[in-house]
Amino acid sequence: MDFNDEKFTFTWNIENLICLRSPTEQKVSTSFRVSFLEDTDWELRLLFKSDPISKVNVLLCRLNDGPETLQIDLGLNFSDSNGLSNFEVQKKAVTFGKGKCFQSKPKQLYKNNFINETLVLKCVLMKSYGKNNDSRNKLLSLSKPYALTDAAFNKMYKDSCKQLEDTMELGNVYPNSCSAVTRFQIEQRSVICHLKHFHAASYVTSIPFISTSDLPALMLTLQSKKDSDEVEVCVHIAEEDIEDFVFVKCKICALSDTQNLHHILEDTNIFKPKEETVWKTVSFLKSSVLENLQKNVLSLRIELTIYDGESTTEVRKVLELADLHGDNRLKTAAQIYVKSKFSEILSSNEWRDLISNNAQLASETLVYISTSMLKS
Repeated sequence: MDFNDEKFTFTWNIENLICLRSPTEQKVSTSFRVSFLEDTDWELRLLFKSDPISKVNVLLCRLNDGPETLQIDLGLNFSDSNGLSNFEVQKKAVTFGKGKCFQSKPKQLYKNNFINETLVLKCVLMKSYGKNNDSRNKLLSLSKPYALTDAAFNKMYKDSCKQLEDTMELGNVYPNSCSAVTRFQIEQRSVICHLKHFHAASYVTSIPFISTSDLPALMLTLQSKKDSDEVEVCVHIAEEDIEDFVFVKCKICALSDTQNLHHILEDTNIFKPKEETVWKTVSFLKSSVLENLQKNVLSLRIELTIYDGESTTEVRKVLELADLHGDNRLKTAAQIYVKSKFSEILSSNEWRDLISNNAQLASETLVYISTSMLKS
């Protein structure tokens, strides 16, 4: 048996790791599917401990699908952005139940070690043939992982493409590797995700986003429409994560390896308290296009910017949204929000411009906002 056919490699680049300041929270990678492990889905998680030296634990988690148990061999390698191997962990015959995780607690892994660097985490999964099978040791060893610079990433996908061309049958390709990049930023929240060998057989993909004290938890999904050649890209916001009205600008771009940049979505939205929000994009992606990406890379960049919500237009949107919804609790929340912004509206340059350019609209807006405040 050729063990290379049963070896899956996932590379996760975590940039600006030092920006993460909240202890005891998890950061989650893109989920990935491994065909030879009963088509099960997996993900990596980073758990930041609350001790003074910011120790980082790593979890490999199996999602809740497939058979009740799976036994695998696994390897984890940790390095900096220069590809210099720091240390690695190898485990054989690890049993995973549905939804179960394997936790690695490397003594050498501290967040402060990566202040100006990228943490490159490389994970190898293989079918297990017992703890005493030494013929697989070399394959399980990870050597130096690639940091996803342009040159390294292009070489990685180019080498893999050649190997896939040699084994391609009837156009059905099951990739044995994929890569993801997560970049953490403070001023503007953004994630870059590279989906390598993104193919039609598994293009239902979820990308969890950063959750902070002032930004709700988001998830990006790519999913084919039923009875259609179109693929939807959606941004989901879980209802339990929204306590107040939040103004957010979301921008999503897709970049293929041919350097064609596609703007999928760019919009400003109001997140309503305690209500799930879903942004659906214009369906420009086609299944036939994704099938042609068997040798290519689909890169997604997601940017989120929080607005202060002080403009006249946005404050009025809040009130109209609450009226349209017809929920007294939402109306009360909207009125409280407007009260807190009212003085800022009247002193803003936008309000002065509105009075100068369109006095009637300014008068209508003032009456609308004032009436809403009186109702509270």
